Amino acid sequence: MPNYDIIPNLKEINGKWTFTATLGTDPITGKKVQKRRGGFNFKKEAYEAYLKIITDWEIEKRTLQDKSRLSNITFKTFLDEWFIPNYRNKIAPQTFRTRMSILQNYYHAFYLKDLKDIKKRDTTKWYNDLLDERRRQGKTSHNHVRLVKQLLGMIFDYAIELEYCTNNPAREIKSVKKDSTNITFWTIQEFKKVINTFFIDDFYQHFGFVTLDLMFMTGIRIGEASALKWEDIDFNKGIIDINKTLIYENAHRYHFGKPKTGSSKRKIAIDQDTLNVLKEWKERQEKIAPTAFVLSYNSIPTNKHTVSHILKRHAKLAGVKRITPHGLRHSHASLLIHMKEDPLILKERLGHSEILITLSTYAHLYPNRDFELANRLNNVLERNFSKNDLTRNQGNQHLKLNNHSKKIR
Repeated sequence: MPNYDIIPNLKEINGKWTFTATLGTDPITGKKVQKRRGGFNFKKEAYEAYLKIITDWEIEKRTLQDKSRLSNITFKTFLDEWFIPNYRNKIAPQTFRTRMSILQNYYHAFYLKDLKDIKKRDTTKWYNDLLDERRRQGKTSHNHVRLVKQLLGMIFDYAIELEYCTNNPAREIKSVKKDSTNITFWTIQEFKKVINTFFIDDFYQHFGFVTLDLMFMTGIRIGEASALKWEDIDFNKGIIDINKTLIYENAHRYHFGKPKTGSSKRKIAIDQDTLNVLKEWKERQEKIAPTAFVLSYNSIPTNKHTVSHILKRHAKLAGVKRITPHGLRHSHASLLIHMKEDPLILKERLGHSEILITLSTYAHLYPNRDFELANRLNNVLERNFSKNDLTRNQGNQHLKLNNHSKKIR
């Protein structure tokens, strides 16, 4: 027989049974949870209703507890357990390493806060503090700050996707203006001066010359150049096959990765002079430090830091401005633009995914093209006029307009 005594506050009112059950505390709101039921003709019906309420509440409470645990997740916990593992699988390893420096050093202000409690005022203060600190350090470029803010926005976007919060306070910050593009490159005259500083009887300097010459004459990225193997060069057809990039950690740890984009996987035709440079280097390399890598002087593929050191040293010797390894890529683009090559050829050669990338990156290198176009437009159109007034039957429109304006006055 049912034990009706367990039903809390069971009462009979006007021939109907009713009860009020206090079930506990809502894990999210912290408020007391009560359920009141009535209108039962028999105690047994009230008893069965009470048991159902208890059962349903246990299920609901577990759901609320899960939601409470999720909604109270801290920024640091979400960053480490959710965002970073997901982000790592979405971008190239070399890019992830540079982004990790940002993820580990710029968001301490939010670490102990619950995601759902971070508001626009918090992100705005963080952003202003970041800008102030960079000003104190004498840093005027805002591009890095924009990247830091962009990553914060991505963190909150992913949190919203996983239902840890409902809004993105990073997207509400008004960004500083993007810095104007400042591309540093060598002209052909400057590169000639640099070449003159190499003493290629020295094996290491020969390597340095070949590295800079190849990158200047092809526009390939440093990762693509480092990954290049002799088997990727067709000396008969004069073609370099760009099919991978090198992810370099140290002399003992490096591996291959996919090119930056799908369009980065390409074949580049090279001039005969550059082919001859490579042939001579191949013969010498095989005698002193044989390796499958084209750009290597010690059987280990070269890396960005080595190339940067070579650029710094020989720029100083040549008395020209210093550029980065990526500046050699810009130098190749500048050379092609100076030679008036079609932007589409430039796009294909550089491996850009869209022509807009090429045009937006190098538009400032076309300062005289508008004047050149204007000169080419000379004499394109012959302007021959009629000997007679072909409109005389229609009257003089100019006089009509003047008379009309006088009447209005």
